[in-house]
Amino acid sequence: MVAGQAGSTGASLEVIMAEFKAFELDELERAHSGGPPYQEFLCRPGVSLGLFRLPAAGADQQHPHAADEVYVVLGGRATLRVEGGGP
Repeated sequence: MVAGQAGSTGASLEVIMAEFKAFELDELERAHSGGPPYQEFLCRPGVSLGLFRLPAAGADQQHPHAADEVYVVLGGRATLRVEGGGP
C-alpha cells in the first residue's frame, strides 16, 4: 500500500501509523520492576501486550484465558506446558 492510499478498512496509512507505538524493553523492565509478575503496557481492541516475569524454576499460576497468547523468552530458557496437553 502506498502512503495515503486507502486500505481494505478504508483507513489511510497515515491514520493507521498515527496509532503506532514502539517500546524499548529496558524501559519496560525498569518501569515494571518490583511490581506484580504480569503488567500490561498496551491495550487495544483485539490485542493487549504485557510483560510477565517468572523467577528461575518459577511456574505460571495464571488461569487459562479466552484470548490467544504469545510467549517470548528473553533470557534463560523455558518449557511451555499447556493444561490438558502433553509435555
